[in-house]
Amino acid sequence: MSTNVGGTADILHKDCGFLCDKDKPEEFISQILNAINNFETLSAKAKNGQQQVLAQFSYKRLVNDVENLYNTLLKNKNDGSHTTNLSFTYLHQIN
Repeated sequence: MSTNVGGTADILHKDCGFLCDKDKPEEFISQILNAINNFETLSAKAKNGQQQVLAQFSYKRLVNDVENLYNTLLKNKNDGSHTTNLSFTYLHQIN
């Protein structure tokens, strides 16, 4: 649950939380009471939020993105004459 300021709306979607107008404290209070009275809905939104964060902000995704970028840069540098692959095997084995 948060107010709609900055980039919060980019992260907190309606299926994973409650977003309220910062200039409407009564709306925020109403959402808190709604969450208390509808624990199942709150739990489902929390689970959705957790899955979204793990998918978007995990170190595995970051490592994969960096590996793909590095391999693309190497491929472009080599003009496609041969491909050099960088393997982050060690980082993948950490988990």
